[in-house]
Amino acid sequence: MIAVALEPALALARIVALPLDELQELVATGYFREAKARGISLRAMARRFGKSLRTIATLSRRAADKGPLLGESRRLGWRRRIVARIADGGPASVEELRRELPDAEHDEVAEEIEQLVAEGILRRDAGQYAVSAALWSSVGGDVEQRIDSLRHFVSAITQVVYRRFFVADPQAEAFARVLSFAAEREELTRIRESTYEALRDRVVESDANASSSASAVSASVALCVVEAPSDHAWRPRR
Repeated sequence: MIAVALEPALALARIVALPLDELQELVATGYFREAKARGISLRAMARRFGKSLRTIATLSRRAADKGPLLGESRRLGWRRRIVARIADGGPASVEELRRELPDAEHDEVAEEIEQLVAEGILRRDAGQYAVSAALWSSVGGDVEQRIDSLRHFVSAITQVVYRRFFVADPQAEAFARVLSFAAEREELTRIRESTYEALRDRVVESDANASSSASAVSASVALCVVEAPSDHAWRPRR
């Protein structure tokens, strides 16, 4: 499963001719960040990864030097997780929200909360923060926003794979289908626009109804519409 899940990243690495050493470094650093995001200590990582504590410390330093684009996109991801926590669990204090973001420093969490308040996404009430917007979109043209959107999309796909292959819960939704077809570009655009608009409206309605339900679950829907690339990077070579 992991080998298949890596195939999209490996295809992109092949297209940009990324050296193998750099690819291996990306995997190691990303693995470290994933563990840190779950609150795993450096010593526990050393045991899990089968590496020395010195090697893990090196990964920690490398992960801290992540560059402005990846760093800013991760901050956007923190905002998304803050909103999701409050939407799922109700109003929360700063301390409660900090526990949801073990990969962020305390002052960074406070900064992101204040940014969400300034944008009108959250409201402050007696030391608690609540969601004040029915729909929040972080889609934009900035590279940081596009990277965060990619991370959010891939996260939903990861959850589907986990549900379908790693846990046995037949009652839980984990649906994945790919419809491959031919279409004029204008028709493909119409399909994408009409499908997304209907889905968005239904999701907003469902979310509003779930606020008064004790049996509501947190969910994600990932919709992908793409014209298959046919340039030299994707054409098979004999």
